[in-house]
Amino acid sequence: MSMKIFNEEPKDWVDLQDKAAYIFSSCGYIVETPKKLKAIRGDVEIDVYAESSDILIICECKFWESNVSQNTIFAFRTIVDDIGANKGIIIAKKGFQSGAYKNIQNTNIELKTWEEFLDLYKDKYLKSFIKKFLKIKSRLFRLADNKSEYLKYYDALDKNYRIEANQLIDSLMRIVLQLSPMCAMLQNEEDEEIGWNIEYIDKIILDAEKVFVKKFSAYYDFCEYINSQIYVIVPKIESLYGIKVL
Repeated sequence: MSMKIFNEEPKDWVDLQDKAAYIFSSCGYIVETPKKLKAIRGDVEIDVYAESSDILIICECKFWESNVSQNTIFAFRTIVDDIGANKGIIIAKKGFQSGAYKNIQNTNIELKTWEEFLDLYKDKYLKSFIKKFLKIKSRLFRLADNKSEYLKYYDALDKNYRIEANQLIDSLMRIVLQLSPMCAMLQNEEDEEIGWNIEYIDKIILDAEKVFVKKFSAYYDFCEYINSQIYVIVPKIESLYGIKVL
């Protein structure tokens, strides 16, 4: 079984809502939580509103100890239709009443438990993370490898600052090397040999635990750690060199 985006279950309704919003935001959507909208039958408040250039998704988050009723689903369907959303998702802690799935067939409504919602957006979450890294990968590699445009700044440092710079660029190179196979998989997604493979992503993250001497229990842990390290290490190198890289 592959990793999950989050290892911990939402602890309450607000946490469920916030985690769902985080996933949409990480996947590139413009997100508001909650958001008040004008519908045909009056004002409504949406738990999670996620919009991109070509799709609008609204979510209801039900942190209930009982299954979500069919009446609740019908009411949500009406809101989705009134607003004109492309998709409506109800995320339920427990599940849904018998017959609920049959009643949403051939509609734009999806019923998901929290685990099912995580699985639904797992690939998109990881691909979005890698796409963001790809945009800066070349600059990070050239900086960590002391390519010609940066070598003059390194050479101008005194001994003590060079020691610090060496430690920083070594740390940065470890990040680049760990993420490079992920980038290759995404760039060759359709290739049967080296294309997208979630099991191999998990293996890379397990290997990264040894490199960074840190446990990653979920994709969130890994992605947030990498982001935090990049935006700690690079500003320090920028400060030493007196330049701007990112």
